[in-house]
This record gives sequence, structure tokens and C-alpha cells, in this order.
Amino acid sequence: MKYKLDKGTLELLKHGKHYISASVLVKGLSVISIPIMTRLLTPSDYGLLGVYSSFITIMIVFYGLGIRGAVSRYYYEKSDDFGSFIVTSTFLLICWGIFFSIFIYINRVTIAGWMNLPPNLITLGSITAFLGAIYQLVYAYLRASKQSSRVSKIVMIQAVGSLIVTISITSYLKDNRYLGSVYSKLLFNFFLFTFGLYILKRIGSINIKKQHITYSLIFGIPMIFHLLSSYIMNNFDQVMINKMVGSTETGLYSFAYKVGMLFQLFATGMNQAWTPLFYQNLRDKKYDTIDIIAKKYSAIVGGVALLLVIFTPLLVKLLASAVYSTALPIIPVIILGFIFQYFYFMYTGYAFYEKKTKSIAGITIISGLINIGLNYFLIPIFGYNIAAWTTVATYIIFFLLSYLNIKLIIKPTKIIRLSSILTPGLIAIILIITVMFTKNYNPKIWKEIIIDSCCIIIYFLSIYFINKKR
Repeated sequence: MKYKLDKGTLELLKHGKHYISASVLVKGLSVISIPIMTRLLTPSDYGLLGVYSSFITIMIVFYGLGIRGAVSRYYYEKSDDFGSFIVTSTFLLICWGIFFSIFIYINRVTIAGWMNLPPNLITLGSITAFLGAIYQLVYAYLRASKQSSRVSKIVMIQAVGSLIVTISITSYLKDNRYLGSVYSKLLFNFFLFTFGLYILKRIGSINIKKQHITYSLIFGIPMIFHLLSSYIMNNFDQVMINKMVGSTETGLYSFAYKVGMLFQLFATGMNQAWTPLFYQNLRDKKYDTIDIIAKKYSAIVGGVALLLVIFTPLLVKLLASAVYSTALPIIPVIILGFIFQYFYFMYTGYAFYEKKTKSIAGITIISGLINIGLNYFLIPIFGYNIAAWTTVATYIIFFLLSYLNIKLIIKPTKIIRLSSILTPGLIAIILIITVMFTKNYNPKIWKEIIIDSCCIIIYFLSIYFINKKR
């Protein structure tokens, strides 16, 4: 029987291609920028920028109030006033942003002490975050309306332009060269903010409605805790390693995490394409279509994870010097964790669709606290490598709690069958562990090639027969 991709899967791949290509470019430029920026900046300045970027990430969460998720959800409401809704949401964030910026400015010295940053960076960072939070509403609209090509072009232009401007300003400055990146981020967020206002002017007029404000806040505020906890799950282990073990180990783990995040970027790009298709089919009650696309989506994601693990040694050689090779065994473990994060992606959309985001925030907070606790007790005993396994454990708990929340508490009409996503995922996980064991065993190169090839063949044959039986 000839195997054909259905219309839904083709649409998923079409949009996924745009998001993934943009994500790959952004990640690739960030890798390219490392050797350039480390030569232009002192280690102290480079570290300062890392803390500054974390500050902006946190501030965007507070400035945005989680409302970008409400925009994506409201787009699929059976309503003809989306233009009014997004304009109202933007007006709400601008009012809140002005108030919050005044608060930040008054307390900038205290906050600077907490973050160990100069007070002027607190002011510049808050303005940058405010502008970024407004644009994120427009970004959410572009995603929901399936303008993936437009989104990817914007992201690519921003990434390339920002890198060029950052290097140019940094090279020009004689002192405090870290300000090159600071000014570049501020400049491009201002351009995105201006572009966002232009888009808003075209899709809606000023018509502030109280019910829209209520909708945005009820949906969005619980997401603040979710987004902050997600930040903890993705970054806090590096902070703990630095405090409990040392900076060298933190650097090795950070490098391994960045390589592993190549898979996360792929899965996130596919999820960005999946979300509008999921909402549309859920609205139209096409539950079988959702299940079919989810199974094929899982097969693609599992295959990419397996291939990335197989080619990890080559990636490490291309991206870093031999000193980073000791981080190699950690990378497949991190990828395993991100596979379970992907499982979570497939079910959390039901909570967003049903507008029951409080449960998502609670689950994320619990998972974040578990991650901190595991690292606190286990890193001193087993060393920094254990942080990769605590990440896996955390994401397994994260997925299971999310699935049980959807299945037992939210109870939508019909959800994706667990076997649809777990079957290809677990096959990939088993083969990844096989590859990990092979590489840790350190066999002769020809044996490793044979085992890797067999794992690839087994995976894709398994997926072929699974889809043939449906």
C-alpha cells in the first residue's frame, strides 16, 4: 500500500519548516557569535551580558502578564471582534507597563543589588522588556493566523540584523563594550514594537471592552507562574551547579545543554506549527484528525532525536575544542528530557483551549520545585552530571501530571490517545539508550557505525509498520 501524507500533516510540515528554519538560523547565529563576542569582551563583560539577558527574560514575563497565550486562544473563539480584543489587550499592557516601569525605576538600585548589575542596565533592561512584551502579542496573532512565513522572515531579519549591529557597536566602543549588545537589543525591540503597532492598526481599531480585559487577565495571570517556573526548569540547574560545584563544570554543562537544545528548538518549532492546527481541528470536532497528525508528529520528533544523538560526537567536534568532549555523555540525557517535554506539549493545548490555565501554572511550579530539590540534594553527592538526569526526572513528572490533569480534571470530550504519541516516542527512547550505551562502551568505530545504522533502520521500519496498521 502506497504511503501518503494527509492534508493536515502536510500543513503541519509546511508551517513547521518555516518555524524550524528560523529557529535553526537564530541558534546558529548564537553559536557563531560566541567566539566573536568573547574576543571583543572581557570575561567580566561577557558574564554581565548573561545576567542582563536573564533579567530581560524575567521582566518580559512580568510585563506581558501571560496575555500572549490569551491572544492565541481568543483567535479561535467563535467571535468577530478579535481586532477589538487584541487592541484592548495591547492597551492594557501599555498602561500596566508604564506603571511597572515607574516602579522598576524607583527601585532600580535595590534590584541592581539583587542582580549584581549596574543600575542603568536595570532601566534599559526594563524598557527593552516592555517593548518586547508588546510585540509578543502581535507575534501570537501571526502564529495563530498561520502566517508562519512572515513570522520566520521577521525572526531571521531580527537575528541577522541584531548580530551585525551588536558587533558593530561593540567594536566601536572603547569602554563598557557590553553596552553594544544592550543598545542593539533595545534598538531592535523598538523596531519590533513599532512594527507591532502598525499590524495592530490594520487588524483593529481602538474599542476598549471590559470583558476583553477580564478575559485576558483571567487567562494570562496564572501563566506568569507557569512561565517563571519554566525558566527555573530550563536554567536554574546551571545556577546551582555554579554555586555548588564550580564555574568549569557549569561551562561544560551549559555547552551540553546548548547542544541538546538543538532538539528542543526543533520540537518547539513543530509545536508552533501544531498549535493552530490543533485548535482549528478541536474547534471543528475533528478528533480523529488530531490523533492521526499527533502520531505522525511524534514519529518525526522521535526520529530527529535519535539522529541527533547518533551525530552528537560530530556536532561536539564541530562546535567546540577537545576540552568540551567530557560533556558528550550528558547531551543524549538532556535530549531524553526534552522528549518528555514534547509529550507535555501535545496535551497542554487542551487546557489552553478550555481556558483552564491555573492548573498548568500549578503543575509547572510543582515540577520546578522538584527540579530544585533534586539538584540540591543530588549534585553534591553525584556531581554536576546528575543535573541532566534530574532534568529527565522532572520532565517525566511534568508530563505525567499534565496528562492526568487533562484526563481526570479538565476532561475534554476526547483527547489524543496516549499510545499515539508514546509508541513512536518510546521506540526512539529505547534506541537512544542503546546508542548511549554503545558510545559509553567505546567500541571500535566500525562497530559503532553498524549499531547506529541498525538503530536508524529499526526505528523507521517500526514507524512504517505502525502507520500501516492504522
